[in-house]
Formats: sequence, C-alpha cells, structure tokens
Amino acid sequence: MKNVVRKALDSSGLSAIVAGLGLLVSLLLVFAAGVTVLTSVTADKGNPEERVAVDTVVLEPVGLPDPTPEPIPTIELPPLVLPERTHPPVQTPIESPQDAPSAPQLVADSRLNDSAREQDQPNGQPARSSFLGRLFGPLFGAGNTSTRPAAKPKPTQSTPSTPPSPTPSDRVRPTPSPTVTPEPPALSPVPPAPVPPPAPPVQPAPPAAGDIAVAFAALPVKPEDTRAKYNRNAFGKGWTRTDGCYTRQHILARDLQQVQRDGKCKVVSGVLHDPYTGKVIQFVAGKDTSDDVQIDHVVALRDAWGTGAQDLAADRRIELMNDPLNLLAVDGPTNNAKGHKNAAAWLPPNSGFHCHYVARQVAVKQRYHLWVTPQEHDAMAEVLAGCPPMRMENNTITS
Repeated sequence: MKNVVRKALDSSGLSAIVAGLGLLVSLLLVFAAGVTVLTSVTADKGNPEERVAVDTVVLEPVGLPDPTPEPIPTIELPPLVLPERTHPPVQTPIESPQDAPSAPQLVADSRLNDSAREQDQPNGQPARSSFLGRLFGPLFGAGNTSTRPAAKPKPTQSTPSTPPSPTPSDRVRPTPSPTVTPEPPALSPVPPAPVPPPAPPVQPAPPAAGDIAVAFAALPVKPEDTRAKYNRNAFGKGWTRTDGCYTRQHILARDLQQVQRDGKCKVVSGVLHDPYTGKVIQFVAGKDTSDDVQIDHVVALRDAWGTGAQDLAADRRIELMNDPLNLLAVDGPTNNAKGHKNAAAWLPPNSGFHCHYVARQVAVKQRYHLWVTPQEHDAMAEVLAGCPPMRMENNTITS
C-alpha cells in the first residue's frame, strides 16, 4: 500500500512539476523577449534616426497535462532568430577635412573593441548579452548563445570631405556693385531757332494811286493857324526859272492854244478857254493886255499859310508857289475876285468846273501835308459828293 501511494505521489508530483516548469518556461520566454527588445532599444538610443524593428513573438499556449501520468514530452521550441536590421549609413557632417577619421583609423578602433570584449570573458569565450542568455542558452541551442547576433563590422568607406553648407547668417552677401549710369554724350549747344519777325498788321488794300476821294478822307481837319501874320515873301520873291524860263511862261504855254512865242520862252499870243468862266479869251502879250490872262494858285497862298505852310521849310514853300499842280491860267478879273479865299468862301462861276477845281485843291493839300478847316471840309465834301471818281496823274486831274 505504501508503495502504491508513493507511486501515485511520484506520478502526480511529477506531472505538477512538469506543468509548473512549462508555465515558468513560457514566462521566461516572454521576459527574455522583452529584455531583448529593451536591449535593442538601448543599443540604438544613441542614433535617433534609426528605428527599431521588433518582430512579434507568437507564443503557443502550453497545455496542462492530464492528471494521469504521462511520459514527459519533449518541448522543442524554434530558435528565436531576430532579423538582422540594416540601417542607412548616417553621414555626420564634418566641420573640416582635418576632423574626418581615416579608413585605417576606423578599422583599428573596431578591432580594439572586439579585443576588449574577448579579454573580459574567461577561456576566451565570447561575452553573452545577459544572465538569462547564460541560464537558458542550452534550451535554445548552442548556436544562440546571444540574444542578438554580433554586428558585423561594416566596411568603412572614405567619405569625401564636403565643406559644410554655410548658414544664412554665415553667408557673405556680395556687395552689390554700384550701378554706373552712363552719362549721355555732351551735346553741342543748339542755337535757338531764329524768331520770325512778327507779321505786320493786316492793312487794308492801299487806294488806287491818286484817288481823290481817298485823299480827301485822309486830310486832317483843323482850325486856321493864326500864329503869324501872312507874309507873301515867305513863298519867294516872284517866279522861279526852270529850263531858263519863268514859271508863268511854262503855264501859259501849257494852257493856251495856238501859242506864239518870241524866242524860247516868252508867249506873245494864244487862245484861252477859261475854266473859271467858260469864256474864250484871245491873249496878246503887252503892257495893257497881259493881265487879261493871269496865273492863279488853286490853293491860295494865304489859305496855305493858315493851314500848315507856316511850318514848311522855305524851299518847300517856294516849291509850293511854283508847282504846276497848283497853277492854272484863268481869266484875270475872275482871279482877282477870288483873292485868297478857300472852297468854303469861293468856287468858280463855272459850276461845271467845281469838281475839277476842288479835286485839284485836295491833291495840293495832300502833297504838302496841309489841312482843311471845318468849313472848308464841309464845302469840299458837298462838291465831291456829286462828282464822278477822279484821279490825279502827272499833275493832271482826270475823271
């Protein structure tokens, strides 16, 4: 009986031990996986750019054995092999070519690290990653003595030194070169354009030469000038000579018909058609008959004196006295009746000659810049109002 109980206890106790060991193994596997992940994270902590890739370990549940004693099963777990992580090489910026380590120096540093790890282990065995690795190494196989395979030394390539890119603050901004604006070529001074003289004011068309009506309209109208007493000698002492002959002889020869001469100048006889009276006078030179035909100043010298002749030069007054334009051969007694009167006080008895007479007075006053009195102006205007257009050409009035 005692033997039977002992066998039963041995059988049930062994089953409980086996079950407990299975549960413990499962817990230890979970703990080992966590330690492995923690070790990887700790190893990669110095490089923030790397990311730890951890495979999820799927653990199969371990079934508890039946109370009936069974033979102890052999637990075969697949080896836990973590994939080898590959990380892109990190290029650490090198400040200057002198600070970059050379390829031989990197290889030597790697060998020194490996030698130091081997010296720390007894019998020259490689170091295990942890206490759990040494404890459960036989369970996972001799080939997995470490939770993480040793990293293979990566061939070190000499990275060509690249000068660091300057920061915006370190960049030397080029100084902009001053913009040189080319000066325009010096221009020779351009002389100002000549200013054309101002156009003369538009004047009305000048009147026809010798137009009597226009000349009359241009005569000044003033009162008689009485500053000085009339002096006949102011116009010279008698007739002047032209071509060896006196002025009287020239006028007689011009106005008479059937002229007879004694010598070169003296007219001894002729026939006069008197313009003042309209009579025909037979002229015979002699002591008692010569005054039958006299030479009249159409503008009387005294009238000229009071209308501007006082201001004329002496030779100009003499010219006025002998000017053929101002002289006519007429009936003696009629000329005496006229005296020194102007057109306002006297007109020829022959009314058919009034236009010619007044026109000649206008021409004379225009030539010598004389004026007319208001009364004279009105009398002349009344006569000219009934006259045809008249002109003065070559000292002759034509209509």
